[in-house]
Amino acid sequence: MNQFTKNQLSKKISEKYLSVMKSWDKKMILAHVWFLVLWLAVVFFAIVRILYIRDLPSINTLWNDIFPESVIIYDKKWNELYNLYSKEKRTSVDISQISKTMQDAIIATEDKTFFTNKWFDFKWLIRAWLNYISGKSDKIQWTSTISQQLIKNSFLTAERSIKRKVQELYLSYKLNSSFSKNKILELYLNKISFWSNAFGIEEASKTFFGKQAKDLGILESSIMSSIPKWPTYYSPYNHRDRLMWYLYVYKEESPKDIIKIDETENPAFYKPLKDKLKSIITDAEITKVNENTTKICKLNKGFFKSDFKIDWAWCIQLDYNDMLTFLNSIKIPYSDLNLEKPNEDLKWYILEYNTWRKDFVLGRMLEDTKIKENEYKNALVEWIDFKFRKYTENIKYPFFIFYVKEFLENKYWKDFESAGWLKIYTSIDPELQDKAEELVKKQVEINKTKYWARNAALVSIDNKTWQILAMVGWADYFDVNAGANVNIITSERQPGSSFKPIVYSYAIEKNPIWPETPIYDNDTKFGEWEPDNYDSKFMGRMPLRKALGYSRNIPAIKVFFYAGWENEIVDYANSLWVSSLKKWSYYGWPLAIWTWELKPLELAQAYSVFANWWYRKDITPIVKIEDSKWNIIEDFKDSEWEQVLSDAAAYVITDILSNPANRPNDFWNNVLTLKWRKVAAKTWTSNKNTTVAWKKKEILPGDLWTAGYTPQITTVVWAGNTDWSATKWSCDWLNCAAPIWHSYMEFAHKNLKKEDFIKPKSVISATISKASGRLASDNTPDDLKVTTIFAVKPTEYDSGGKKIEVDATCNWKVTDETPPDAIKTIYMWSSMSPIIDSYDKSWLKTIWYFTADSYFTGTLLDTPCDRWSKDSAGISISSNLTNDEIIWQISKKVEIRYDANNPIIKIIISKDGKIYKTIPVDDLKWWNIDETIDFTKDTNWSYEISIKAIDSFYYSNEVKYIINVWEKTIQNTNSWTSENSSNVITPNPVSLEITNPTNGKVNIYKDQFFNLRWTVSAVPDVLNVYVDGSLFKILEWTKNFLVPINEDNTLEVWQHSVKVEVISGWKTVIKEISVTVLAR
Repeated sequence: MNQFTKNQLSKKISEKYLSVMKSWDKKMILAHVWFLVLWLAVVFFAIVRILYIRDLPSINTLWNDIFPESVIIYDKKWNELYNLYSKEKRTSVDISQISKTMQDAIIATEDKTFFTNKWFDFKWLIRAWLNYISGKSDKIQWTSTISQQLIKNSFLTAERSIKRKVQELYLSYKLNSSFSKNKILELYLNKISFWSNAFGIEEASKTFFGKQAKDLGILESSIMSSIPKWPTYYSPYNHRDRLMWYLYVYKEESPKDIIKIDETENPAFYKPLKDKLKSIITDAEITKVNENTTKICKLNKGFFKSDFKIDWAWCIQLDYNDMLTFLNSIKIPYSDLNLEKPNEDLKWYILEYNTWRKDFVLGRMLEDTKIKENEYKNALVEWIDFKFRKYTENIKYPFFIFYVKEFLENKYWKDFESAGWLKIYTSIDPELQDKAEELVKKQVEINKTKYWARNAALVSIDNKTWQILAMVGWADYFDVNAGANVNIITSERQPGSSFKPIVYSYAIEKNPIWPETPIYDNDTKFGEWEPDNYDSKFMGRMPLRKALGYSRNIPAIKVFFYAGWENEIVDYANSLWVSSLKKWSYYGWPLAIWTWELKPLELAQAYSVFANWWYRKDITPIVKIEDSKWNIIEDFKDSEWEQVLSDAAAYVITDILSNPANRPNDFWNNVLTLKWRKVAAKTWTSNKNTTVAWKKKEILPGDLWTAGYTPQITTVVWAGNTDWSATKWSCDWLNCAAPIWHSYMEFAHKNLKKEDFIKPKSVISATISKASGRLASDNTPDDLKVTTIFAVKPTEYDSGGKKIEVDATCNWKVTDETPPDAIKTIYMWSSMSPIIDSYDKSWLKTIWYFTADSYFTGTLLDTPCDRWSKDSAGISISSNLTNDEIIWQISKKVEIRYDANNPIIKIIISKDGKIYKTIPVDDLKWWNIDETIDFTKDTNWSYEISIKAIDSFYYSNEVKYIINVWEKTIQNTNSWTSENSSNVITPNPVSLEITNPTNGKVNIYKDQFFNLRWTVSAVPDVLNVYVDGSLFKILEWTKNFLVPINEDNTLEVWQHSVKVEVISGWKTVIKEISVTVLAR
């Protein structure tokens, strides 16, 4: 027993020992682990301190100077443009001098947990890391408390890195350890930027509202708290709509054509709609259900969108997060207001509310119980008629300056420049910018009075560097008119045909088509839609280059489908920097003629890609940025070129846009060409359906564009009205926008060497059949062969054709009944369809009958055209010419009158059997036409003048005259001699006296005209007025004359000659004056 007990005791002691030893081992392991962790933590924090924290400034220096050093913006030639945070606008106030509502608003907006968090928001930090690790975000979306924002703006650089975030967190901890929350809030509100030089809460309050920070109310506090998120983006002057909200109206049949009320010339016009909005907000009963939910009652379903579900008790229950939905759902038709005396001009308008940043802040303040329900409603109503204090700061190139600020804030962080001591060297050329501003202001003054267009804008890009050379966002930034601070260059407008080169170039890039590829401009149905051209006419078969140059809509839509439809073109446009277009937006074929909107800056970027042979680079207003230690933060040289598409396609589209032969007439070429330089250009006038006086609906011009480029510079000009209202019918790109573009481009190139568009080696040359657009074969007639250029190598050959005669009325068989004028020669192809038009079989059905066709593909119908008999034509034609009339070497004014039973399509004037001029007629059965026949270079001779009228069935009638033309110095012949007279007839004595100007010269400005006056002593036979040697007017006889000179403001700044020529018998009297046109 004792032995057993002894053994058991020994065993228990052993087990106990082992247990103690095991326990000791675990503790030792744990101790080692903890020691290792502690050691690693010490090493980690030591490394962090050495690398990140050691050189950080003391937190106490916050009190030394709460304002950053100046940030200076320079132009291209290092002239100072703007000094942010100048000493004149620096004022610090105590927290007691800042209204409580302002304090509550900024906390509700920027840092809800400000008074409870120690120094950072742990939940937001974890969420940012998880989103980054899980791939929901491609970068860490850092969140910042008020403490962190203060630290970032006071001590740290623009660098985005873990190092800077660690420094920010450490200094935020030190800040909260050293100062009270109220002091931190005071520092923050005195430190942050509120846009421009409104630095700190006190100066911002004075700038925007003309009051001190202690007097800020609820609405003003919500506005101020909205800005620090992104000061330039939410600028009260540049982007009021983003900051506040905006009210807009539209007509029920065109909901996309919105009008922002605050940007119109007369906002009071919409007062009844605004008054109804006030009553809806005021009458609404808002009650709190719980901390997350509110209930709104007394809502009339008739003034809300259908998807806003108001119950039978006229109430709706919402989360506080959905308060913006409540406001955005308001929809007020004017026709439902039941007014005693309604305004008929407002009858079809509907008003809606578009919320922005200020509404979000007010909602947060309501949710956090910082304001009561009635205070919330009062603030919303107060804003409807709210106006900011007029901006009066003296600033040069304001639109460009604020574009630079927004550019940097978007690229780095939202208050990038508030870090202080930066030198920002920009690309703006002061000479070009000054000239651009001068030209825009000058043209706008003309447009206002003559064309009802009150605004214009310009942007110009250096194609070699992709830097912005000039930017004018409005005629006058400080204009008191609504919307004057809006930068049109960065605002979306409808570009119309200016977008067509993007569609065409993509088709040229993908397919073997060339400038002469045939395409049909004819009445075509696309699905359920039958679009039209701007002139409601069709030009038939035409080359691709002419279809683009003439801005024909039907060919552009066909090219859109042929190129690859919507998503491919959107992708392509995005690659050209047109970011306003989004994929899967269901634009449809209207995208081809651009019924949507883009920014002028985007159009300039796209055209600049054309100029660079499909190479693009990030566009920038920046040359260089240096910080306080002379470190280069930004340098445009760091940006790399990226090839978008082929250089061959770029050359082909540029060749089309730069060829004057592709444009309708010399008027276009006068403003779309530069002296001794090749320039590619495109224009457009977008139209609007407008109700004018007497309730008459008209289509009037809206947005006017001129865009073009040389190898060196791309410039885009827009003109029109910022509030989207229509202009006068005579305002088109030619009158309202092109003069700015042409004058600026001439000035910009005056000191540049001449450069041409050099053809790349990748451009393919081939001999093509003009008829089919395919490679010429042995069967192709020689007179149809032409050598041209491609971006994609063609492989399909032409099948050949033969000449045949057809009846032009329907392109069918010629018979004995076919009028001679209807017979034309064409080429017939039996097997080849047009390249582009064969994309859709339904298109082919519409082209066989187009009478303007020069080539015919298909089978000739052995059927005569259906036409009335010749006896029913009833064509009569007459003129003021007389048979055997004697005239001198002059330009003879001819008055032509025609009448017919069928519409007349053209008038042909012939001289001795040769066509002198063909005059197209707009299918009218009767009309008067004034025309001039030039006899100034004809010698003594008798000429047969024939005037023929041709109707729609090609029936015709003509009159013929023998006209005797004599030289001005001719002596008398025997046929004029009587038996008792001399051989020379004595002419009636004639004298000419200029009565205005009396001294033979006059000075006027380009936008002025003067009345040229003179008298003659006897009735003259002929009286002509010439300007700079060209015939200006042919006048009827009278003794006293008045002719306005430069009434259409077409004379350029220069010295011009005006000559009056009077012919009586064979005596000619000429008087000449000098007209000097001055620049203002």
